[in-house]
Order: sequence, then structure tokens, then C-alpha cells
Amino acid sequence: METYEIVSVGEKLKRLRKKYKVKQEALAGDEITRNLISQIEHNKVRLTENSARIMLQNLKQICNKRNIEVCEDIDYLMEDEKAQAVKIVDKYIDELKKLSTYKGDNFLSKLAQTEEFLADLQLKYKKIEVFNLAGDYFLSNSDFYKSALYYEKARALMEVDADKDAMILVLRKLSKVYLPLGQFEKNIAITEYAINNFPNIGEKYYCIFLYNSALGYLMLKQYKRALEKLNIVEEIVKSKDKRKYVDVLIQKAYCLGFLKQYKEALESYNKALKLVDSKTNIQMIIILVNICVIHSDLKDYISTKKVMKNIFNNLKNFNENDKYIAGTYFEMAKILHRNLKELTRAKECYIKALKLFEKMSEYYWIKEIVPNLIELYAELENPEDRKEVKEKILELESKNGKSDTKIW
Repeated sequence: METYEIVSVGEKLKRLRKKYKVKQEALAGDEITRNLISQIEHNKVRLTENSARIMLQNLKQICNKRNIEVCEDIDYLMEDEKAQAVKIVDKYIDELKKLSTYKGDNFLSKLAQTEEFLADLQLKYKKIEVFNLAGDYFLSNSDFYKSALYYEKARALMEVDADKDAMILVLRKLSKVYLPLGQFEKNIAITEYAINNFPNIGEKYYCIFLYNSALGYLMLKQYKRALEKLNIVEEIVKSKDKRKYVDVLIQKAYCLGFLKQYKEALESYNKALKLVDSKTNIQMIIILVNICVIHSDLKDYISTKKVMKNIFNNLKNFNENDKYIAGTYFEMAKILHRNLKELTRAKECYIKALKLFEKMSEYYWIKEIVPNLIELYAELENPEDRKEVKEKILELESKNGKSDTKIW
């Protein structure tokens, strides 16, 4: 692994003399003293540009007589430790950018090396750049915990007034990663901090923070607070961004459903469904799932089964790596389990959802599924179904370092 070294000006001068086998007296010539060179080499006196020029001229004259070419120039001699450190960090950053497109240990080892190099250096903005780069890498690999950790490191170095644009960007990233971690209070705190401290944030970021804040309130089951924020976003985006408008309509309907305002919720979902222009658009599946949930809550099981059939017929058009597909299987499992009492199909959907959420490291949703699986286990009559569910629960508990066998 390539490493870099910072060398003091005095040490560079000493190495230069040794490389070309030149004594201090010869390098000093007639214009400066040998004592000055000695003091510079011991870093007791600062090297001036004039002294550096004289020494290089003397060095080149000596080397010319020996038919030796001098490769170093005045910029090399004058470059101090901080300038060297900046160049080295820039090399590390370039390497990290190249490695960030690949999975594996190369990025991680280079990141550790970079952090170790930066540890004692007062290079705030370079550290911020490295931490943001690391946060982006872990986010792209669905490691939300480490992603949040590095974004928080970047934020800790920033000053609200001096680093406004960088601060807004990292706050946006944090508002994104706190949600899959289930850290909804943190998500709300970070979004409201951004809105309150940056009044001229711009419409785009204002909507992003308001929307993410609404999601936080929604997940905390504070549906009225979520609706207040979604209504503001709706007025801004409905004529400007169709996809975002559909997202807002979906989240509004979701809140209305939990508030048992089913008629208004279905109206919002159907309005959104009319705006979705493709059967391969994931928003269509999200809308159908939520419509299915409402019919189920209303105990309209004929409509529930009809919509559910439509959902399963359309799932084949979508990539299973999409997090919404995992959520779809989870929602279908709950309806099959609790309302339709189709327990074997519910088991299949729960386990499918679990596998997809595990693949994406969506820990919050994994924890949400486990109690449902335990409840399902007690209701299943088929021994093979019970065995499969039991094995899955034990596997999840062993990963968390605990096992609660009293449920068996």
C-alpha cells in the first residue's frame, strides 16, 4: 500500500545535500553563511525565497561540473509541511473516489489510512470532504449506520455561517439516512434545524426538508403534524414536479388512512394513480398496496383480494432490490395474516420481505416483521410452515445475539 511522507523544509534541504553529496560550505557560497544553512536544516530559521534561490544556483553550478542534473526547483524547497499535507490528502481523496465505485476492503483500508494521516492535521475542509465521501460510500452500500456516523463527523466540523452550503447538503443527507435507521426524532430535529437556521434555503431544499420531516412524524404516528407539512409541500410541487406531487399525495393518503378518514384517503390515492403514467413505475405499486390496506381496514375483502391480485400480477415488472418491493410483501403479509387468514401465503410474504430487507440492511423494518412472525407461528397449523417460521425467527435472534425460546 502506497504511503506518503511530510518532510520539513530543513529536512528537505539536508536530504538534498546528501543526495548530491554537497557540504554546507559549498552550498552557502559567498552570499550566505554555512551557519544559516545549519540553522535552516535544524528548523530554527525559516527559509526565505532569496536564500533558497542562492542555494539552488550554487547546487546547480557544482552539479554541472560533475555532469549531474538537478531535478529539484525552488518550489520544492519552499513548500512547507501544510502545503505538502494538502497535496497528500488530495491524492488520498482521488484514490478514495476511484475506489468508491467498487465494493470490498480496498476503500475501507484506504479510508482508514486517510483518517490516520489526517488525525493530527488542522485541515478542516479536507476532513469534511473525506467524511462526506465516506458517508456517500456507505450510503450507496446501504450501511446507514456508518453513513450517518461520517455525515455527523462532517457536520461537527462545520460552522453555520462559514459553511452554509456544505452544512445544508450534509443536513439533507442526514435527514435521508436517519429514516431507515428508525431514528425518527433525529430526522425531525435535523430537518427543522435546517429550516429554522437557513431561512433563504431555497424552494428545492425547503420542500426536501419539509417532506422528510413529515415522514419522521408519520413514522412516529403523529399523523396530523405530518399532514400539516405535507399540505405545504403539496402546494409548492403540484404544478412543478409530478413525481414529487404523487409522493406527497401517497403520504397524505397514508396519514388519512391511519386517522380513519378512509374516503379522503382513497380520493388522494386515486388522484395519485391517475398521475402515474407507467405500469413499471414503482409509485403504482405503492398506491395499489395502500388502497389494498384501506379496503382491508374497511373489511371489504372482495375489493381487497381484487387489488391484491393486481399487485402480485404487477410485481414481476419490478426489480426486487427496490426497497418498496420489500415493503409491498410486508404489507401483503399483514393483510393475508390478520384479515384474510391465509396463513401459508402470509408466511411466504413475511419471509420474502425479510430476505429483501436483510439484503438492503433495512434494520428498522426487520425489527417490525419479527413480532408478526412470532404471532403467525402460534397460529400456523401445518408443521412444515411452523418449522420454516421458527427457523427464520431463531436465525434473526441469533444475529442479534439473543434467543427467546419461551415462544416455542
